[in-house]
Amino acid sequence: MHILFWVLIGLWVVMDFYILIFYKNRKDKLAIERRSKYVMVILISAGMLSGPFLVEGSREAFQEPFWWLRQIGLVIILAGIIVRIIAIRQLGENFSRDVDVHQDKNLYQQGLYRFVRHPSYLGEVMIFLGVAIVYHHWLASLLAFVLPTLAFVYRIQVEEKMLLSFFPVAYADYMKKTKKLVPFIY
Repeated sequence: MHILFWVLIGLWVVMDFYILIFYKNRKDKLAIERRSKYVMVILISAGMLSGPFLVEGSREAFQEPFWWLRQIGLVIILAGIIVRIIAIRQLGENFSRDVDVHQDKNLYQQGLYRFVRHPSYLGEVMIFLGVAIVYHHWLASLLAFVLPTLAFVYRIQVEEKMLLSFFPVAYADYMKKTKKLVPFIY
């Protein structure tokens, strides 16, 4: 099961590198914001790496056999990867790795976007929840989930502020109909 965990983490990393390489930024940006990307890199790295490398006893806890709850963590990681891939594919060429607004961008509200405004970020948060469960150490797990989630909550605030400024009526209506990150909850 430990190998399956590393395979899933490898799949996630490859997916994000694919996004970095193949989802080029378009030239017709009306606005762009990059600071939230740096906040995300720092908090995700801190969450994923600080627990296993800095928290005493976390490596030993990770090496313990996988029981049913840790196996559920693997399923959550896989589900998060799938949700993220579907969300990105549904946006197609409107997907961007930066928080930006394009001249011809329409407010997409189909597919997963009917249920939450940020399904790609939901997929990422699901991945971090799964990792936290698999880490099997209370402090390492807390860091692996909370720090990256805080990064995405911050990024969502930045993105929504920009979207509201460019689509004041349409995005405000969309916000009334859907939750930010977790369907029917938040």
